[in-house]
Amino acid sequence: MASGSARSGAGPGAHPDADRDRHLSRMLADRVIAIANPETALVVGCGRGLLVQALADKGVDAHGIDESDDKVSGAPVEVRPRLEVASVTKPLGARYGVITCLDVLPGLDPADAQAGIEAVCAATDRVVFASAPGTGSARASLSAPSDWVASFAERGFFRRTDVALDFWSPWTVLFERSDIQPRDIVHRYETTLSSLES
Repeated sequence: MASGSARSGAGPGAHPDADRDRHLSRMLADRVIAIANPETALVVGCGRGLLVQALADKGVDAHGIDESDDKVSGAPVEVRPRLEVASVTKPLGARYGVITCLDVLPGLDPADAQAGIEAVCAATDRVVFASAPGTGSARASLSAPSDWVASFAERGFFRRTDVALDFWSPWTVLFERSDIQPRDIVHRYETTLSSLES
C-alpha cells in the first residue's frame, strides 16, 4: 500500500508541513461528519494517524490501517491503539460508516488495486477517495480519475457530485453506494458539467 502521502497521516514533527497536515485532517474530519455522520470510520493508509485522531476527537469510532510498520509504530501514543499494520488488498473484517482511501491505491499493481477497491466496497456504503493523476506505480492499471470512477461504478458506487472535497486535493471525491438509474447518473454529471462550463 502506498501510504507515504503526508496528508494521509504523518505525525507531528515528521516534516515542516505537520501543522498544515493536522489542520487539513481536522477539516476533512469535520466535512466527513457533516456529510455522513458516521458512527465508525476506517482510514486506509493511515500513516501515523492524524485523520484517525481527528475523527476520534469528534466522537467517531475511527481506526486506521497501513502497510508501514514504521509509520504505525511511530504514531502518537494516544492514537496508536486505533492503528493496525494491515493491507487493503485483504478483506477488512468489519463494516464502517465511511472509509477514507487517500492516494493509496495508485501505487498498487493492477490486481492489488482491484482487490483494494473490492475490499473497501464490501466494507462500507461511502468511500472518500483520492487519486492524483500520474502518481503511483508505473504498474498500476488505473491512472486517470475517470478510471477510478468507472471502477467504483462497476461495484455500484457513484460519485456524489454535490459534495466538494477539493480542499484536500482536486481529485478527492465521495463515492456512495446507490441504486441510481442511468438517466439520473447522466443528469447528475451533465448538471455538474454545465456548471463548470458556465
